[in-house]
Amino acid sequence: ANEWTAFNYTLPGSETERILKIYDISGKTIETIIVAGRQGQKIWDTRKVNQGVYFYSFSVSGLSKTRKVVITK
Repeated sequence: ANEWTAFNYTLPGSETERILKIYDISGKTIETIIVAGRQGQKIWDTRKVNQGVYFYSFSVSGLSKTRKVVITK
């Protein structure tokens, strides 16, 4: 990602709201994004963070996924 990255989501079952957390390499929370609605897209403006590796975590219905985002400037 350079200036922004998009997170597409579909919440299962009757879920209508969850939290997407973005962490730096040391584990510090950089941003918390509220995800509302059954399906959608959230944009993260990466222009305000330093270049580097970040992780995002999304938990819903007892399942958790963590993925990596690499920011280049």
